[in-house]
Amino acid sequence: MRRSTKPSAVRLPPALPALLALALPAGACVRPPDSGARLPVTRYVNAYWLEGDRFVHGGRGVAGSRFIDDTSAPAARRVDLGGAWVVPAFGDAHTHNLDGDASTIAAYRREGVAYVQVLTNTPAGRELIASVLESPGAPKVAYANGGITSTYGHPMIAYEPRAMGIDWSEFRARRDEICASRLLEGKAYWFVDDEADLELRWDSILAGRPDVLKIFLLRAAEHPEEPACDDFGRIGLAPAVAREVVRRAHARGLRVWAHVETADDFALAVDIGVDGIAHLPGYAFRTVDPDEPRADYLIDRATAHRTGEADIVVTPTVSLISSYAREDSVLVREARAVQRENLARLIDGGVRIAIGSDWYGRTAWDEVEALASLGMFTPADLLTAWSVTTPRAIFPERRVGTLEPGAEATFLGLSCDPRERLECLREIELRVTEGIALETVAPPANAR
Repeated sequence: MRRSTKPSAVRLPPALPALLALALPAGACVRPPDSGARLPVTRYVNAYWLEGDRFVHGGRGVAGSRFIDDTSAPAARRVDLGGAWVVPAFGDAHTHNLDGDASTIAAYRREGVAYVQVLTNTPAGRELIASVLESPGAPKVAYANGGITSTYGHPMIAYEPRAMGIDWSEFRARRDEICASRLLEGKAYWFVDDEADLELRWDSILAGRPDVLKIFLLRAAEHPEEPACDDFGRIGLAPAVAREVVRRAHARGLRVWAHVETADDFALAVDIGVDGIAHLPGYAFRTVDPDEPRADYLIDRATAHRTGEADIVVTPTVSLISSYAREDSVLVREARAVQRENLARLIDGGVRIAIGSDWYGRTAWDEVEALASLGMFTPADLLTAWSVTTPRAIFPERRVGTLEPGAEATFLGLSCDPRERLECLREIELRVTEGIALETVAPPANAR
């Protein structure tokens, strides 16, 4: 791998926030809309800019919300970055945050996450914080709205009890009561048991104007003919229905991401042509059925290669298993072994790996750390996954995940080379969002 000749310990000057305050006028957070008119240029100089797998020293011009390729254009402002290492802003491609609760916005901002994909939410929750997401520094968000599943299927188990005010500890005792409730049907989840149901509900699903659709595949090959409360939370769509959702969605230009539980579910998701797969099989390894065969979770090599050939993105969510058991437990050790085997096959198949947190209140850093702990990814690999693959997986139609001319000028200035040390991804001293330079955000007192 090519390295820059700059020492990796370079830091931005302590006075950078003050320099930016001088360089940017008081109204800088109100950026004029991009138009055909010539916009004032801000020139960012003296930095190392990510280009592919290397950093190149130099500068970039920004006009409005985008990088420009006219290096001769006169600059209205000039900002010396003091040898910063500049990378595209990060993403979280699999979360359920930002659903009526804006509390994680500050954490995303500290973390450098500018692009978020919410894979199941309520449209009402989306609307509730829509105005907050318009503020400078808030992430750009793609919403799935309600997840598409079978009657009694996941994600009803995650949403209905909360709407009823039922604590997790009461799930088993109050299961029949939860099954009978429908407070969030048609909002956080849609029950679609056959193609007739899909035809009946399709216009309502689209009426919420989702940015992406989320389908649920849970042991789909064993899908019951008549879903019952005994299946509560443990089933998803029947294979034929899942295939028809993908066909209809793609005809409307909508992407589809699939929740999977087993290796068979993963293969089905590839077969029906989804755009992204949420989870590695066994993300909650044997936490429901302790006797489930290990082989049920292993992706075969042919499927891994088909995934890569179809350019289907995967968010492994390897960090989730530690929410079910202690990291030093036998269960987690066995789960980590399965994760390594599956990831090795996906990497060999050329599959793009994206970062996704998938846990209420958490952001993406836990997943980055968990992937690093497997010993399979270098800091450079994780930099690419977080700053290039993930933003592009969330917004494939936008010029994101790159610092090239014409791309969105949403980037981070790091104090050291992130290819050398993973923690450099946390050492953010400059945040620019669509051409707007934001003030440095101090980490909370209890940050690790």
